[in-house]
Amino acid sequence: MRTLSICIVTYLPAPAVLAATLASLEAALLRLQAERGYTATLWIVDNSPRYNQASMPRRIPGEVHTLHGQGNIGFGRGHNLCLDREGGVGELHLVLNPDVELAEDALVAAVDFMESHPDCVLLSPDARADDGARQYLCKRYPSVLDLALRGFAPAWLKRCFDKRLAGYEMRERDPRRFAGRRR
Repeated sequence: MRTLSICIVTYLPAPAVLAATLASLEAALLRLQAERGYTATLWIVDNSPRYNQASMPRRIPGEVHTLHGQGNIGFGRGHNLCLDREGGVGELHLVLNPDVELAEDALVAAVDFMESHPDCVLLSPDARADDGARQYLCKRYPSVLDLALRGFAPAWLKRCFDKRLAGYEMRERDPRRFAGRRR
């Protein structure tokens, strides 16, 4: 049987948001098990000051492990705790934000792509906002101005700098142009 490991790093998660993430993960994992025979191991790295047992998953198919007590070490180091553990990583590994809702077929599609492209080592999803607008996950190295505009500028000012922000967000890189392309 093939294995998928998943890691979610949390810090004081909103219970309803995390519950929605876990519910969508459960549905996607059940479909992945049924259609592709994968087993899963989920790691929850909770960086919160107090451990909230009630917010942790109960119905995820496969093994579920929680790590707590390391303090707020950040997103990257939290994921490294999972990656560094003996048996922490499956044949495929998913880094999942605690506020993402997966489409039910997302894991099957990702596994199919990874298996048909063995030279691919990293896959980024097609991310959409609640209103269906595309979210640009890949970014260029930002300037202070880029960060200030994105973080603090009102919408009208962002529109004045749309071309600059589009360059930072790599909007010109249509992912459909690169799907299945070999390097």
